[in-house]
Amino acid sequence: MSNEIENYNEIVNNMVYSFSNENTFEGCKYAWKLIYIDKKERSNNFFGEVGTLFHEILEKYFKKEIESYELVPFFQKNYKSIVKSDPPLTMPQLRENYYQDGIRFFSDFDFPRDNYKVLQIENKNETILNGIKFVFKPDLILKDLKTNQIILLDHKTSNPYTPKGTIISSKIVPYIRQLELYASALWIQSEIEVNQLWLWFVRYNKIEKFVVDPVKTTLNLNRFYDIINQIKEEKEFMPNPSNKFFCQNLCSCSDYCEYKPI
Repeated sequence: MSNEIENYNEIVNNMVYSFSNENTFEGCKYAWKLIYIDKKERSNNFFGEVGTLFHEILEKYFKKEIESYELVPFFQKNYKSIVKSDPPLTMPQLRENYYQDGIRFFSDFDFPRDNYKVLQIENKNETILNGIKFVFKPDLILKDLKTNQIILLDHKTSNPYTPKGTIISSKIVPYIRQLELYASALWIQSEIEVNQLWLWFVRYNKIEKFVVDPVKTTLNLNRFYDIINQIKEEKEFMPNPSNKFFCQNLCSCSDYCEYKPI
């Protein structure tokens, strides 16, 4: 047992952490162990593949590799080749629904790219946060050419809205925490001061905008430190099968999970 503990301590003390790492630990400690300690191969899923396609197209647009009139044809051409996994068995209509959402989004696409300077797009950044190795990859960092404000923007394909169109705050809290953590890391790494956090829910073509609050950002950074300390002290790695939909359709290591609900 002592050798196992020493080996675990060595792994977590030398691990390069990320928001995904932290978020997985919070969601299910057993899944975290399968991914980051046991190094199980991670599987794709329908939702992740849809997100990959949207991200790829938007990356090409902001890099000026394709223009707005090319977005719909590119989406149509690549949807089947990238979105290979099946949607949940209980929701087979999602494949067509998400396809139509993409057609609608890219058909109506009107983001004023020339009003901004792209500072980073899908750049891999590495830094040290209070002795913790941390890697992060923002979708997009923009500078507003009129206001000089720095914007940290993340594309999301999820649905955070009620049927009436109001936002469900509990669904976006993790997304805001992710961007707040990135904002802290950018300042520590490069003294880039982020002024706004934007969440672009692409299937609905809505951008939710938040002003950076230094107090909340600091509290969020301290929260990250606390979770890393929990990881370093963890011994049991109990599963969390309470979210049956996540376990069955979103968890990237469900193929190996003996606790996966049926």
